[in-house]
Amino acid sequence: MNQVLAISNPRGEARARALREAARRMFLEQGYERTNINELVRRAGGSMATLYRYYGGKAGLFAAMMEEAREELLSPLTQAGDPREAPAVFLERLGQGFLRVVVSEDGIGFFRVVLAETYKFPELQTAVERAFAQLTNYLKTYLDAQVAVGTLLIADTRRAAAQFYELVKGQAQLLAVTGLGVPDEAEIRAQVDSAVRLFLHGCVAGGGYE
Repeated sequence: MNQVLAISNPRGEARARALREAARRMFLEQGYERTNINELVRRAGGSMATLYRYYGGKAGLFAAMMEEAREELLSPLTQAGDPREAPAVFLERLGQGFLRVVVSEDGIGFFRVVLAETYKFPELQTAVERAFAQLTNYLKTYLDAQVAVGTLLIADTRRAAAQFYELVKGQAQLLAVTGLGVPDEAEIRAQVDSAVRLFLHGCVAGGGYE
């Protein structure tokens, strides 16, 4: 069970929240490995005893911080919209929201941390996997429904969901992460429109794809 949810008293939740907020700032600024846990606790105004009581250590705090960020950044994407929408409408909405998150300041920061740190610290992988799974499962459920009514022809909807997100990102994430430029709103709309058209061209029933 998530340790944050197990905190029942307001004072304890305030201390735990202060630790998560300090963790978010420091992990995004310095990365997981370089973040000094003593300095993090000092910034949060707490104690090591509080950190270990609520999170079990640095990895647990990272997981809690990632879970909170997942809820903040990704849950709005998977709760908006109508699953009965036509594919072009549904995918445009989802794609634009996703790309805005990807190229946001927090999105760039989290991607840098994940890319640089996760392979060195397997204990961090679960938190990252949950974020990917939330997005993939949401789109897979929609695609399954469209396949069931004959709107789309897709042999593997999970793979197709992952491919859609990659089409949407294109080079935008790489350019943003490397500091070469962040797309403006017009570019985001154009990128997503192109991705949706390309995705549906390979999925529309009767389009010649099996």
